[in-house]
Parts: sequence; C-alpha cells; structure tokens
Amino acid sequence: MKKCICKKLPITLNNFLYDIIKQENRFNNTALAGKLINLWKPNKDLKVSFQLYDSSPKLIDEILEIANTWSKYCSMNFVYEKQNEFADILVSLRKNRGFYSAIGLHSKVFASKNKPSMNLDPKSGIEPDFSRKKEPNSKYCKYLILHEFGHALGLIHEHQREDRPFHFNKHYIKRYFKILGMPSYDVAKENILQTYENQNIIKSRFDYKSIMIYPFERFVIKENFSIKIPYELSEIDKIKISKIYP
Repeated sequence: MKKCICKKLPITLNNFLYDIIKQENRFNNTALAGKLINLWKPNKDLKVSFQLYDSSPKLIDEILEIANTWSKYCSMNFVYEKQNEFADILVSLRKNRGFYSAIGLHSKVFASKNKPSMNLDPKSGIEPDFSRKKEPNSKYCKYLILHEFGHALGLIHEHQREDRPFHFNKHYIKRYFKILGMPSYDVAKENILQTYENQNIIKSRFDYKSIMIYPFERFVIKENFSIKIPYELSEIDKIKISKIYP
C-alpha cells in the first residue's frame, strides 16, 4: 500500500521561504499537529493549479471538492487557479510518482519555482485509482487526497509527534520498508520514525483516527496493536483545524 510522503524543501530555497513567511506573518499557538512556521494566514483562498498531464476539468473539480472537506471546518478554501504562476499549491498527476505534498507555506515556495508541491499518482497501484477511467470516489482515494491537502494546510503526520504514545519496531521498518509503501529506508525514517519536537508544533491530544496518521499493522508497533486507515476527518481534526484557521 502506497503511503503519503512529505516533500522536503531544499536548503537552496530557504530564502524564498523566509520571504513568504514575512508576507503571511503567521503565528499561532493553538491546536493540531502543524509546524508553526508553515501556517498560512486565516481566511484565505488557496489557489490550486494543476500540471495537466492526464487530467480533465471534471477530475480537477472532484479532487478540489474532496479537498474542500477541510473548508467546512475552517476559514481556508482551495480554489482552482488556471495559471500556474499564481498558484499557492501546484499539483501534478504524474504516474508512478506516488503521493506527496509539501507542508504549508513550503507549497508556495515550490509553486513559485514552477515545481509541483504535491503529486497525486493515478497509477500508484491502489484500486480503484483516480484517472479519467476511474473517478476519485473510493474511500482510499478520498483518504489520500484529504491527507495531502492536510499537509498543504501545514499539518504534519500525527504519528510523527514527539509525544506519540507508542513505539515503532525499527528493525522491521528497516528490513521491510517497501512493504510499508516507502521507496527507501531514509524516506521511511523521515516519514515514520522522525519526530517533531513539541516546541515546533501546535497540537491536540494524540488522535489515532486523524486523517494525518498512517495505517499500521500490529507487527510494526511494539505495543502490538494496529492503526486502521482513517477514511474521514476525525472529530479532533475538525475541531482543531477550526482553531488553527478560525
């Protein structure tokens, strides 16, 4: 099963990030696992452009309709922007590239350089996929889209919180990272094992049902329990995103 991966910002683009942070002037110490420096200003229409390799207006509308589930619970909206140079978020639909997204304001940095900040892979091996032939209405596709646009709002993986109340079986992850949907062990470390220090995030109580958590089988977790795929925003997701973007 493919996993969603956070797209890292190259050091060479840090100066552009600082400029965008100044423009947004965004500081908040409320809820949900989101890196403080990566949050947008509230009450904002985030302009989403698509690199139109294999997409259609109908497909774009359906992706944004799912993404705007977040908008029901906060002051942010995802709106279609035809011209890539004006995008806050630049989405590609490249095959065999997996699912990834930059976090929060990092999206704007990539988009300003005409580089995709997000990829939604229509041929990633999930069934059903979302291409022209198969619409993005499966539960798993919805989870992937909500998860990636959660990253675009500035949210980190729930399981990467420093205060997660369980431990990973690192030996298993190192040996079987491909089974976990990771292209390399380094990527697995960055998206599963690495944690974010408490002072660098704003957070709620740990949420096993968060859309921002990975599903895990019990043998991956030392405490011997599994985490199921969260197909919908959890109640904590809804409440806390409303506090981040009131």
